[in-house]
Amino acid sequence: MTSDPISIFRRDKATASSLLTEAQAKAALAMAGVSVADWARARGFSPELTRMVLAGKRKCLRGQSHQIAVELGIKSGVDLRSVDRLC
Repeated sequence: MTSDPISIFRRDKATASSLLTEAQAKAALAMAGVSVADWARARGFSPELTRMVLAGKRKCLRGQSHQIAVELGIKSGVDLRSVDRLC
């Protein structure tokens, strides 16, 4: 088991060629020995919503499901938690 479940999917830049499918992201968690729930809690996400994103049951257009998809590397995007203010 990896000591840092947060860093599994960390990337400098996500490009279309580096994006993962939901199945690949789920497999990467399993290979790292990290449960979906542990990964989600370490990031401050709902484990149930994270499972839904990995199952392809959410469009991930906005909100927490979008943030989960970006953090998992399923979708490219900006981590809005690092933006101080949107104007």
